[in-house]
Amino acid sequence: MSFHRSAAYASRPRHLFVTLLSQTGTLICGVMNPADLFAHEENPISLAAGETLFRAGDAADAMYVVLDGSLNVVVGDKVVENSKRGAILGEMALVDNGPRGATVVAAENSKLAKVDQRRFQRLIQQNPFFATHVMKELVERIRSMNKLLAGG
Repeated sequence: MSFHRSAAYASRPRHLFVTLLSQTGTLICGVMNPADLFAHEENPISLAAGETLFRAGDAADAMYVVLDGSLNVVVGDKVVENSKRGAILGEMALVDNGPRGATVVAAENSKLAKVDQRRFQRLIQQNPFFATHVMKELVERIRSMNKLLAGG
């Protein structure tokens, strides 16, 4: 018994390659930095050190990808994360449409890409690596908060 792939099946890997290549300019193979997806962002948001991106409780309509610099994620009066190039911020708002759960302040001059709901939906549909990355970020944050709450 011989195995024969159909022409449609054989073209699928090439299609995936072309899709990822056209979106990013480079092929993404399992490990990605979201900043690379937005390397050619036409209108990045610039924040000076000390400037606030958003505050806990604010209404939310977008997430952000750190392109350059670093930002502190603050819950209450405690810095729970220092986010650098490639970090995603505010993604929970695009998943559940709830208010911001933390305040984010630029620790140094920073540039970010703004990702609204429409763009987010398109990205997760067209780039499964991006969707997986967002899920991994959410899980990592939950684990980190659990550890913090447990006193570790």
